[in-house]
Amino acid sequence: MKQLYLVILFSSISLIGATQEIDLIEYFRFNNPPVAVDYIGQTTDSTFVTRYEYTPDLLFNNFTTLKQERLSGPTAAENSVNTNYFIVGDASWDTAGVAFIVELSGAAFPIELKFDPPISTARFVSVGDTITQVGTSRVNLGPFPVNINFNVTLKVLAFESLETPLGQFDNALKMERLVSFSIPGLEERLDTTEWYHPSVGLVRSDEIGGGNQLLVRQIDPPLDTGIRDWESVLD
Repeated sequence: MKQLYLVILFSSISLIGATQEIDLIEYFRFNNPPVAVDYIGQTTDSTFVTRYEYTPDLLFNNFTTLKQERLSGPTAAENSVNTNYFIVGDASWDTAGVAFIVELSGAAFPIELKFDPPISTARFVSVGDTITQVGTSRVNLGPFPVNINFNVTLKVLAFESLETPLGQFDNALKMERLVSFSIPGLEERLDTTEWYHPSVGLVRSDEIGGGNQLLVRQIDPPLDTGIRDWESVLD
C-alpha cells in the first residue's frame, strides 16, 4: 500500500511539473533589461551579438518599445541581421514591428514592417504549447508595392541543463522558433532551437538545418545572473 501511495504522489508531482506555467518574458529577459545590453557569442564563422535596448526609434516612437537587434561579422558584430520591436505588457508581449534585408536578383532591399495594431502573444505557457504569431504588411521593394507575410511559431519543448562559455545553466527552457517572411514567389526562413534561462535570457541558439550554433560567452554590461560564481568560468 505504501508503494501505491508513493506512485500516486510521484505521479502527482510529475503532472504538476509537466503543466508548470512558464512566464516567457521572465525567461526571455524582457521583464527587466538595462537601458542597453549586448549578449556576445560566437557562431562557427562569425562573432554574433544580440542587443537589447529600450528605444524610441523607427516604430511607435515609444520609449517602452524594446528593440532586439541581431548583428554579426567575421571579426566584429557590425552587420545587422534582423531587428524586432516588442511592447511588453502585464499579460502579453506584442510584436510591434520587424526589420530585415531581402535579396532579389542580386539586389538587397531593406524591409521594415510595422504591425498596427501590434501582434499580441500570451506570455504564460506550459511545456508542449505551441504559439503562433501571424501578420501582414504592405511594403515597397524598390518601386513595387507588395504584401509581405510574417509568421513566427514558438514550440515550448522541455527543460534541460547545458554548459556554455558563460557557465552551466540548469533547467534552461528549450524552445523551437520557426520564422518565415514571404512575398509572392519568395520565402525567407530562419528556424532555430533556442535555450533560455531566467537569470540571463538567451544562452544558446542552434540554426536548424544550417549548422550555425551560437553560444553566449559574455554579457556587456554584466547582469546579476543569480548563479553563484558564474563569472569564474570566463577566467
